[in-house]
Amino acid sequence: MKTKTSRDSRRQGAGPDRMQALQDVLNASPVYAHLRMRVLAVSPGSSRVELAAAEEVRNLHGKVHGGILATLVDSACGIALGTLLEAGESLVTLDLRVNYIAPAEDGTLIADGKVVHLGRQTGVAEATVTGPGNRLLAKGMATHFVQQKKTPPSRQEPGTGAASSAPTTPGRSAGDAPRERRGRACGGRPEARQAGATREHPARDEGRKSRPARRAVVSTLGRRTAGAF
Repeated sequence: MKTKTSRDSRRQGAGPDRMQALQDVLNASPVYAHLRMRVLAVSPGSSRVELAAAEEVRNLHGKVHGGILATLVDSACGIALGTLLEAGESLVTLDLRVNYIAPAEDGTLIADGKVVHLGRQTGVAEATVTGPGNRLLAKGMATHFVQQKKTPPSRQEPGTGAASSAPTTPGRSAGDAPRERRGRACGGRPEARQAGATREHPARDEGRKSRPARRAVVSTLGRRTAGAF
């Protein structure tokens, strides 16, 4: 008996309730309302989107702007792929290619999207845009990146009493462990570094004393050369 993998279950798509919820969410988005675009139907691996050829989407020649047709292709492809995603996944368009076949003028434009391939990281879908009389206006293909939901790392809340994963030594707390490791990485024990901090370094002390003078010189040079750059 063949065991179903996550990819096999993904290709089956979601149930009717999730499909209807997806359609309702998309139709309520601001860009769809602005362009008068609407999702007509969704099913596992396919979609249908319509857009009215209003005056607001026309170019100077009275034709529907090519960017509007590209938007239809992108939306139809993304929705078709979205019907097959698992919970927590989302899509981002990586590539969009559109072939314009005929100018769009009047009536309602219909875009039909269909999934070509869906992997774990990328998905490919194609879409056709037709006008009145089922006239073919454009055909395109889009590649989408499948984003996985990131789970934030668990963090220990103060006061919970849970043990820390940092190694400790007898007589030291968990909070002292990183400090101890830093001391060893710099050479010697923390106590040795603390004792060495009191040593005198004549050359270093002399350099520190001359810092204010150097800063004054740099400040003066900066004011003199500010207009040269």
